Amino acid sequence: MHNLVRFLLFPFIAIVVSTAPTRAEEPLRVVASFSVLADLVREIGGDYVEVSSLVAVGGEPHDWEPLPRDIAALSGADLVVVNGLGLEGWLDRLVAASGYKGPVLVASRGVTPILSDSGAPDPHAWHSLGQVKLYAAAVADELSRVDPQHARDFAKRRDDFVRILAIVGRAVDMAVSMVSPERRVVFTTHDAFAYLERDHGITVLSPVGPDSTAEGSARGLAALVGRIHETRAKAVFPEAGAEDRLAHVLADEAGIGVGEPLYAGTLSGPDGPAPNFIEMWAHNVFLMLYAMTP
Repeated sequence: MHNLVRFLLFPFIAIVVSTAPTRAEEPLRVVASFSVLADLVREIGGDYVEVSSLVAVGGEPHDWEPLPRDIAALSGADLVVVNGLGLEGWLDRLVAASGYKGPVLVASRGVTPILSDSGAPDPHAWHSLGQVKLYAAAVADELSRVDPQHARDFAKRRDDFVRILAIVGRAVDMAVSMVSPERRVVFTTHDAFAYLERDHGITVLSPVGPDSTAEGSARGLAALVGRIHETRAKAVFPEAGAEDRLAHVLADEAGIGVGEPLYAGTLSGPDGPAPNFIEMWAHNVFLMLYAMTP
């Protein structure tokens, strides 16, 4: 049953990665803060943009430390795109060090964030397909402002991408509806999927909150072990690009396996399972459904 998501999404994965126009003009130089956001900019900008990511593929945006080459990349940019919602605490000092004076787009500017118990916004809004529509609109608007000559192209690519997001959302809902409600529980090491949890009726439990640099407590781990036994989950999932020690501790205590990493804050390389945004979603949901089904 969990193959349903990949079956339904496969044609649209191909569309997303193959619809860039060809051109001979000099593209806009866009610097995005991390790889997921960089891919969203590429989807909207096509060949009219040349996008680089400050946090490399496989990196963790929460605790990333800039390098001298990042200062150089910023200084030569036409546009900088960041997530916001407290994700890039290092941004202001990096922009100041680079001397960059151009526009900085906060891609989440239209998002209504989920708030943590402390009242801080959860920055992982790209795990809501509905919120990503707002990201796409913000990116298209800003690219059009910087490069008005190609505004119609950006709008068309935005509309195409939003249509694909809607199809992905329906496929996910259909697959999740085939899992009994009491088994719709996923165990991870980092609470990065609250938006997906809210939108698709999946409970995601983790010993570590939205800030992946925190540590889980012994009491929290014990409670999770109990829930794993209740739901008969098959795996605990680490996060790609992050330390997996906690996943092994939790899995050992519960007597289950450690699953493949979920992609929460990074894409994979081109040969990996999550080389772009849509395939990241397909990969993550596929693994979650595997763990939830008997």
